[in-house]
Amino acid sequence: MNQVTPQQLYKEALDLLAAKKFADAASKLEQVTQLMPNGIGAHETLGHCYEQLGRLGSASKEYARAEALAHAAGNSQRAARITTRLQELPRVATLKLVVSNELLALDALNIFVDGQSLEKSDLNTDVPIDRGKHVLEARAPNRETWTKEVEFAADGMHLEIPVLLMVQEHRMGAPSLEIVPPYPVSFGPQVTPTRWWQRPLGWASLSIGTASFATCGILSWVALNKKDLSGTNGCNQNGICDDVGLSLRNEALNLGNAATATAIVGGVLTAAGITFFLLPRSVEQSLPRKPSARQLAVNVTPMGVSVSGNF
Repeated sequence: MNQVTPQQLYKEALDLLAAKKFADAASKLEQVTQLMPNGIGAHETLGHCYEQLGRLGSASKEYARAEALAHAAGNSQRAARITTRLQELPRVATLKLVVSNELLALDALNIFVDGQSLEKSDLNTDVPIDRGKHVLEARAPNRETWTKEVEFAADGMHLEIPVLLMVQEHRMGAPSLEIVPPYPVSFGPQVTPTRWWQRPLGWASLSIGTASFATCGILSWVALNKKDLSGTNGCNQNGICDDVGLSLRNEALNLGNAATATAIVGGVLTAAGITFFLLPRSVEQSLPRKPSARQLAVNVTPMGVSVSGNF
């Protein structure tokens, strides 16, 4: 495959320039200047393309290179012509990167504008730049990379930006310490499996407790009837009873005792059923907490049962 020569690229660029395709012509001329960095005509023509594209900063740089090459070649007339083109440019935006002597003394100091490396001669002086946004970057060994975005809203603007390269901090790795707390620590509630039997047992306790209260009522009613019968059959007003009255009185007393016992059992079962319903069916294990203020008290008397507490 034949390699395209700088002369061919330059001719193609001139054809594109004649057709006023400045962007395409500039792309060809950029290749020519890379292949022939000392070509006066390529730099001057590239500067003209940039000027037509409104990239005045880039145009100024190319004209300045062409001017310097013309002087170096001893072509003073051409150099004067290029100088005139430079002077006729509209006001060009300029950027001044302020770099301290300490940073300039650093080995391998690299400063970039839009990825293009700057020479040290471009620092601490006004450098032509195109209008628009630009990314500044500076690097050096053992220094934090410095980046900054700037914008030139119009031609003729001037910005002066200090370059700051901070010394990198060398952090030594600290040994890891495992701290074991005196009690289990969790960073969120840990729920144990649900106690599935708790709710059915609560229903059963409430049911049996309710039945016990019903039985207590029946036994109490029968005991009162037996007592009334003893008063009319074998016992006088002074409490003196014959054999029939005494038997009825004993039956009434036994039934009363049974009713009291049934009431106690019913109260305990009812309280247990309520407790099973109040307690959660799963246990949350987290950091130690203060004792709960929840209290439950069951009071059983011969006349009934009561439940009280703080919730």
